[in-house]
Amino acid sequence: MDEVSIHSQMSHMNVVNLIGYCIGETTLTMVTEFISKGNLDDILHNSNTSIPFDVRLGIAIGCAEALIYLHSMHLSGDSLVCHGDIKPANILLDANLTAKVSDFGLSRLLLGGITQYTRNVKGSIDYMDPIYLREGRLTPKSDVYSFGAVLLELIARKSVKEGSCSLISTFSNARGKGEWSKDLFDREIITTGNIKILEQIGKLATDCLILDIHKCPRITDVAKRLLMLWRQENRELFLRTESVGTSNLMRCLGSFEMDVVNSDILVKLGNMRFFTEKELTEFTRNFSCLLSEGWLAEVYKGTLEDNTVVAVKKSLDAYEEHIIHFVNGLTIHAQLIHTNIIKLLGVCLDVGIPIFLYE
Repeated sequence: MDEVSIHSQMSHMNVVNLIGYCIGETTLTMVTEFISKGNLDDILHNSNTSIPFDVRLGIAIGCAEALIYLHSMHLSGDSLVCHGDIKPANILLDANLTAKVSDFGLSRLLLGGITQYTRNVKGSIDYMDPIYLREGRLTPKSDVYSFGAVLLELIARKSVKEGSCSLISTFSNARGKGEWSKDLFDREIITTGNIKILEQIGKLATDCLILDIHKCPRITDVAKRLLMLWRQENRELFLRTESVGTSNLMRCLGSFEMDVVNSDILVKLGNMRFFTEKELTEFTRNFSCLLSEGWLAEVYKGTLEDNTVVAVKKSLDAYEEHIIHFVNGLTIHAQLIHTNIIKLLGVCLDVGIPIFLYE
């Protein structure tokens, strides 16, 4: 029931949705959303599916975003959530190859939000933090270690452990010698233009695998570095846009926040992602794919860094009363979680008219 208790409180685009469960005399059956492409382990190692480099980066970013979400959850007092079993088999991929972290059977609440010691060490040994395995010391950095191993598999398309060969040792040795052979990486994704980016990902992965909790990066720092590398890989898609500055809408929202008494609403609003106009221009390729249009709004197709396909809704009306309705609607929609309600994933406020991002 711990898995149900933890999973039922999660709502994130990179976490598999728990729909329901059934408790039998000796069994627990869980019902989740169906993820069509299966798990990352099968796609990487048991299929001939072509996975472009930018898509692999997107998978890594999606998984990192899920871990950021988990590590920031406070389910009881100051307790944080640690997944405890990050590996390719527990990373599912939807039709767009967007990563969805699953299987929270080994997830733990970290009392005090930092560290938990246990004698009941469980997990997949090839991806397990050696400190956790040896000492029973579980921290958010334990997930970072496992993520580093997954990152290596994404760029090498080899299992982290094959017989006596260790992918972790191979990359760690290359990092130590400063010798980054092309043979380290999957030939499918190597080009003359991205070899330096691949080397940076290799360095980032080995940073995650450092056996020193104080030197190992936080997952937030890992995600930032991956995003920078994603932007380098996709720089030809980036278009220059002028900075708009703080709009009337943002000022309206700011005054609204100061007047709100119910802080729970602000917490819900704070968890939403806020996009810049430049980001939306990048994700929609300068709003080039129109899905639908009406007299009040236009909807465009976009793709985020983690391969999530989104609908970007641009309103064509900026009357003051509509801005007020927007502020109220934003705080309400941000709190709605239901299988039959379209998810609001984010919003752009640095333009004269608000732009919404939906699943």
